[in-house]
Amino acid sequence: MALPLLPESIIDDTYDQLLGNLSPQIRKTMNGLLDYFQDQWFTRVPISQWCVHGLSMRTNNNAEGLPFYPYVT
Repeated sequence: MALPLLPESIIDDTYDQLLGNLSPQIRKTMNGLLDYFQDQWFTRVPISQWCVHGLSMRTNNNAEGLPFYPYVT
């Protein structure tokens, strides 16, 4: 889930390292999720479109990304 926060240039290598550190049992358990993630977020959507490293708004809903300023009386 933290991959989009990393610099775009290291996302591929970091993902590969994460997979390499998984035990065979965990990898088997997570196989469906890993297949989905690989197919959807590495094959269909370019990393440049989901990498938010260095962006001030890290959400697709700009209202969520605005700083909160409490009402001052």
